[in-house]
Amino acid sequence: MTDEGGNSICDELALGKLAAKYYETLLIALPYNLDRDISQYFPNTISDASISSISQPVTNEEIKTGLFSIPDDKAPGPDGFSTLFFKHS
Repeated sequence: MTDEGGNSICDELALGKLAAKYYETLLIALPYNLDRDISQYFPNTISDASISSISQPVTNEEIKTGLFSIPDDKAPGPDGFSTLFFKHS
């Protein structure tokens, strides 16, 4: 492998450091400053009324309504329990 300067790297420790540096550089997002108005790209916005309504805590009744709207024979979740189990519990 070669580093950014074109130097050939053969040492295992140096290769590990080179690989780690490559992926760190690849995965780190640099801060990006927007100098312009980008609202033209997002014509659909959420109204203040909608934001207010979806920001409210979920009630027990909403949870029950959601649970009971799922058919009993749906596949079990990651815990292995079906919706029928939760409905009867």
